[in-house]
Amino acid sequence: MAAVSGALASDISAIDSNVTTNLAEGTATNTTVKVTSSDGTDATLASASTSRAGLMSKAKFDEVELNNKKVTNAATALSTGTVTGTTYGITSDGGSDDVILAAASTTKAGVMSATDKVKLNGIDTNANDYTLTIADVKAVLGGGMPSNTLAIGDANDTITIGNDLVVTGDLTVSGTTTTLDVTNLDIEDQFINLAKGLGGEKGGIDGGIVIEGQQTAFGWDESADRWAFDYEGASKDQTAIASDAFAVTVHKPALEEGGGATPNANYEKDGNIYIAPKTGDIFIYVE
Repeated sequence: MAAVSGALASDISAIDSNVTTNLAEGTATNTTVKVTSSDGTDATLASASTSRAGLMSKAKFDEVELNNKKVTNAATALSTGTVTGTTYGITSDGGSDDVILAAASTTKAGVMSATDKVKLNGIDTNANDYTLTIADVKAVLGGGMPSNTLAIGDANDTITIGNDLVVTGDLTVSGTTTTLDVTNLDIEDQFINLAKGLGGEKGGIDGGIVIEGQQTAFGWDESADRWAFDYEGASKDQTAIASDAFAVTVHKPALEEGGGATPNANYEKDGNIYIAPKTGDIFIYVE
């Protein structure tokens, strides 16, 4: 073994073994921390990234702290924000996260704007700009109605049917005057009911038919208890007949069992004719 010279031996003896190295934090920035050493080269620790470990930067710490302060499953009250003709604002009490809903268009959903047209069953009902086609009318009137009812127009509207109108059910007209401007009036009903609901049964009111062009009338005179005529002065608005003549009846009661007959007292009026059923004698009543 070779001998160690005196100078080298002196250097080796001067080195301390198992000595303490003092480390300390040096300069720190938002992304790095410097580690200083008492007996060697200082080191700088960098921030972590998606590809390596490292320090938590100030920016990342701020994000973590912000997330920790958020409350989960908290009730958020929404309210109406600023509303314009084309947008609708919604505000939240959870922060400054207001949102503006834009108007709908032909390509995307959204809120209805103040100028949008409203369509019902395919019919454009905007009062200022719409047209109805035959298909539109059939789509609404030909289909089922809500509650099986449909109201057309209001109390101030006049509805005109351009041609024939066929009603397959009952027709109820609730108004003041019904006017029929027709050439011929055909009624299948064998008996026409007048003064419906007025005065009750045997109600004590007059009623009849007025020929307007002649101002004459034929009707029932309740005060005389018989059919009567009014030759002139009659009008459609009258509620009583001004009788100036009466209709004459011919009364022939049927023979009763035993050969007798009882005249009907309701026909015992001036001018009425009574025929005795057994003898054929003719009598004219005079009150």
